[in-house]
Amino acid sequence: MARARWTGPPLLAGLFVVLTVLDAISGAPVTRPDCQDGPSAPPNRVDTSERLQRLREVMADSRYNIDAYIVPMDDEHQSEYVSPHDARIRFISGFSGSAGLAIVTKDKAALWTDGRYFLQAEQEMDCNWELMRNGTEPKPPSEVQWLTSELSRGSSVGADPRLLAAKDWLYIDSQLRAEGMQMKLAYENLIDLIWTEGRPPLSDEPIVVHNLTYAGKTWESKVEEVRDYMREEKVEVLLVSALDEVAWLFNLRGNDIPHTPVFKAYAVIDSDSVHLWVDPDKLTDEVRQHLRAPGCQIGDMCVTLHFYQEVLHNFGTYIRQKWKGNILLPDESTFIDSVSFSFYNQVPASRLVFVESPIVRMKGRKNEVEIAGMKAANKRDSVALCEFLAFMEEEIHAGKEWDEISAAEKLKEFRAEQTLFRGISFETISAFGSNGAVIHYAPSNATKLPIDTSSTYLLDSGGQYLDGTTDVTRTIHYGQPTEFQKEAYTRVLMGVIDLATTVVNRKITDTQVQWLNEYHQLVEQEMGAVLRQEDRQRALRWLTARTAPIKSANVTPSA
Repeated sequence: MARARWTGPPLLAGLFVVLTVLDAISGAPVTRPDCQDGPSAPPNRVDTSERLQRLREVMADSRYNIDAYIVPMDDEHQSEYVSPHDARIRFISGFSGSAGLAIVTKDKAALWTDGRYFLQAEQEMDCNWELMRNGTEPKPPSEVQWLTSELSRGSSVGADPRLLAAKDWLYIDSQLRAEGMQMKLAYENLIDLIWTEGRPPLSDEPIVVHNLTYAGKTWESKVEEVRDYMREEKVEVLLVSALDEVAWLFNLRGNDIPHTPVFKAYAVIDSDSVHLWVDPDKLTDEVRQHLRAPGCQIGDMCVTLHFYQEVLHNFGTYIRQKWKGNILLPDESTFIDSVSFSFYNQVPASRLVFVESPIVRMKGRKNEVEIAGMKAANKRDSVALCEFLAFMEEEIHAGKEWDEISAAEKLKEFRAEQTLFRGISFETISAFGSNGAVIHYAPSNATKLPIDTSSTYLLDSGGQYLDGTTDVTRTIHYGQPTEFQKEAYTRVLMGVIDLATTVVNRKITDTQVQWLNEYHQLVEQEMGAVLRQEDRQRALRWLTARTAPIKSANVTPSA
């Protein structure tokens, strides 16, 4: 399912900028009647006509014979962010955001995403695609509702069970069966079959040991902590599928996903052995020794290594021949979906324990070394950011030419001067003026704007250091902001303070917290700088009705 995840503090994006999602908030049609391809299309739009035609030809092939195909955003580990090699939605639709789900039928194609990406999806997807704007009114049809309305009884819907979370698969399958349709396992990924040219290769960078100086706890002690939990819960086997959990568990780091120090691998802990499925070419002698892999025997505190591609086969074999007790598969947690259906489908129901991975909370309880590292990393990162902001202020006031890309590259240079720096922690959101309306905007040569004194500059960036990760957002105006811009900024700030000061206790439900998150997204989306006069007044009325009263700026927005 398309996931709407809150990824940190409100980014103050979309302030003082052209914002066309006002129509989307009020329930714009999913059919995109104003969509135009050709010379008038946005410069970053992707032509998907040929790709869709090829996919539909494969769908109709007698080997598959499916009427609709689901393309999740996830990789095999249900990662929130994926490698360029696994960016299947981007290939088939052009959409490069981090949350979404695409479905292609014989004659239609649709993508579901949340409010962070409405503008981006409108720009990047050509008119072959319908855009389902989750969270708007009237509500768009859900993925299942759309499928059942587009398909007839007896239809088959295909998906790669390695990429679709177990809970999503089970829900879709149950709803389709009620309408006389069925889900069909497609282990041979259909996007991979047609993505034969220009596909980025898998990363070949080696895995490295994350020193105890920064980890604060040995991997052996972490395994013992996990086994203590397993004994208490009467579980024989734990599957670890989330990449950040695998990296944390073994005190290892990699570079398989941009800006995130993880590597593709699965792990299993049982009562007398530890297993790791990974690309052996990524393992240095140092890593093998760190894991005590050479000569590893059952019963020893060591790691048995397997080929990554053999994980599903090995997992099924162990279920039948080795493991006799309960098997814990990770259910969804706050920031990750449940394990894929490809694993869920192999475990007998009588032996299945389907709950949140215990590593989620173990990893969240930082030890003293990790806490000290986080503080030190943020101090060094603050130095780099302050140096950059001072530098840019002098440059802009001196009339020097800077654009969104060159500014992001300069900031990275300042961070690289700090010790223990290993790269940026996500693609820098360097957005000037109207580009700030695209909430997760990433500048490109086709979209970049020059930075000057005429509007606001939104900068959301972070760094990866050996001892910590940072994420900092700042909104800068190098000239004189208008009264309307001050009003808008103040009201968004009030919303940020509301959320930051919220006391979360047992009486507060997930729905209430989600409402607060959605509130901030709507605040970001409703404000604009060069909107039509009636839209700017409507935006201020919307905010005034939802925030505590402050003194009005008494300004009439210009047309």
